Amino acid sequence: MENDILKQALLYASKGFSVIQVGQDKKPIIKWQEFQERIATPEEIKKWYKWLPNANVGIVTGKISGITVVDVEVKGDISIWPETFTVKTGGGGYHLYYK
Repeated sequence: MENDILKQALLYASKGFSVIQVGQDKKPIIKWQEFQERIATPEEIKKWYKWLPNANVGIVTGKISGITVVDVEVKGDISIWPETFTVKTGGGGYHLYYK
C-alpha cells in the first residue's frame, strides 16, 4: 500500500512537476541535478519512497516544472504579491507558487 507522501509525489509528477525526496531540513536526499532536466518516472519515485518512506517531497522549480516559488519569511507581507496558490511553511512564512 502506498503511503500518503508517496501518493502526493506521484500526483505532482503526473501534473508535470519534477519531484525529488527531501529531508526534514528541506535538503535533497538524492542527487537531484538530473531532475532539473527530466521528470522522475513513477518507478523511480516508488523506489525512493520504499527506501525512505517518510521523506518529504520537494519540487524542482524553474523551467522543468514551469513554476517559480516566492519564499516570504515570517512577518513578511504577502499582500504585495499577486494572488496565487499559497501555502504556509513549517517556519511560519509562506510559499507563493506562480506558473
